[in-house]
Amino acid sequence: MAIYGIDFGYSKACIATLDSNGYPVVIRNLRDGSDELATALFFESADNVVIGSCAKEMIETDGERVIQFVKRDLGQSNTRTYEFDGKTYTPEEISAFILLRLKQMVEEQGESVKDVVVAVPSYFGLEKKVALKNATELAGFNLIGVIAEPTAAGLAYLCNHDQTNQIILVFDLGSVSLDISILQNVNKTENSSWTPSLQILCIDGSDRLGGESWSDRLFDFILQACCDENGLTSDEIDVETRQMIRSRVETIKKKLNIAEFARARINVNGTMTTIDISREEFENLTSDKVAQTMTCVENVLQKASNIEIDTVLLVGGATRMPMIHDLMEKRFPGKVRSFEPEHSVAIGAAIYGQMINDN
Repeated sequence: MAIYGIDFGYSKACIATLDSNGYPVVIRNLRDGSDELATALFFESADNVVIGSCAKEMIETDGERVIQFVKRDLGQSNTRTYEFDGKTYTPEEISAFILLRLKQMVEEQGESVKDVVVAVPSYFGLEKKVALKNATELAGFNLIGVIAEPTAAGLAYLCNHDQTNQIILVFDLGSVSLDISILQNVNKTENSSWTPSLQILCIDGSDRLGGESWSDRLFDFILQACCDENGLTSDEIDVETRQMIRSRVETIKKKLNIAEFARARINVNGTMTTIDISREEFENLTSDKVAQTMTCVENVLQKASNIEIDTVLLVGGATRMPMIHDLMEKRFPGKVRSFEPEHSVAIGAAIYGQMINDN
């Protein structure tokens, strides 16, 4: 039976494995038409819990019954609980719902999954790791290993690029968090083949700075533009219109990754309102967020005594924003690389699982 790697992120999760030839395979989320699973839950009723993008879309209209970012609550000393329809859930139980949905995604494609490796942030302590282990067992998995997320991303990159001894800076900008790690790679030769061996030298980052911060700024911009165009205050924009704006934000962000301008059409109280935004405007709106990421980069470099960096590996879907790539290229000219930014952590976890199995 194949071993699967899981990237259990703050706002998205991904599951991957290796095929019979050793090539990575990311499991498709057929229900949402994506390679990822939004880690949002909507407790519609006592008998139905919706998991994924549909749950996330209910934030504006039924936010009191939506749970997001449960990963933050795992292993906390003052354990938070959630109550819906007379039943109380722990963070481990909420996490298990998400992990079980990942399991179903595999089964929906005619495969089965039992043994898994889960990737965790490099700053996760023992309590959080134990809580995540409990969640994986509640979901019916057998946890055979845990790997740090930057190590997993580095492993996925190195196994697809013939690199020798290197110092790698992993810049992981996810939806909610920024993780920056400096890794040292020393290839080991075993049976005439090479095996990457990665050691974390330094870490830095923030669990409050991620792609959602950019999305929130874009949401506020469009909301204010709708108000200005229609002579309204933000309090006069109803929840359905807010939800419509929220649903447009990710699409606009993706358009601005490849185009200089994007347009949104929003129905405001029966009036179709057209909002245009340029990439330059978006970058100006979020320039302070970009500066915060570079502060974290400089902090981790200082911790590492300004060690010479050979490769900068961009991880996380938010690194597709040109403003991030351009900033890192300016700081580390000619050294910026990317490999499956949304999926590299799950792929690396699967590779690590295979390495465990082979030994």
